Amino acid sequence: MVVMAILIVLAAGLITYILLGPVTRVIESKRNLSQAEAELAEERSRTLALEERKAWDMTDRFVELEAREMGYVKPGEIPIVVLDHEEEDDAAGNTPTMPDP
Repeated sequence: MVVMAILIVLAAGLITYILLGPVTRVIESKRNLSQAEAELAEERSRTLALEERKAWDMTDRFVELEAREMGYVKPGEIPIVVLDHEEEDDAAGNTPTMPDP
């Protein structure tokens, strides 16, 4: 009777040992799958944002705004350049002086 109980315990231990490897791999695979799905969702969100940015960058309005920032004007427009005080002094070759206290 004792021998039978020992054999049953050994058999249960052996079965547990044999099944533990595949069960552990299944759990790890599910964890990896969840992580991969989260990364995929993040990349899809990033891709959507980039596609929206690309759509805006391809519009005539965006191109016009970028060209104006670079100093371009439309035909017939007169460009006006506003210099701040430091740029005026630099252009005239004057060195800025400190005001008297």
